[in-house]
Amino acid sequence: MGLWNFVKNAFGGKAEAAEAPTEEVLKAELKDLGLDDSGVELKVEGD
Repeated sequence: MGLWNFVKNAFGGKAEAAEAPTEEVLKAELKDLGLDDSGVELKVEGD
């Protein structure tokens, strides 16, 4: 069994990618983790 087959089977065959998070969501995640985001510039790219 290959790694990809294992992953697909572990999640019921639903191995689809979720939407990319927005910059606001990523900054909120940093704050939730207690990290300072004052010097962080985020750029989300993808399709």
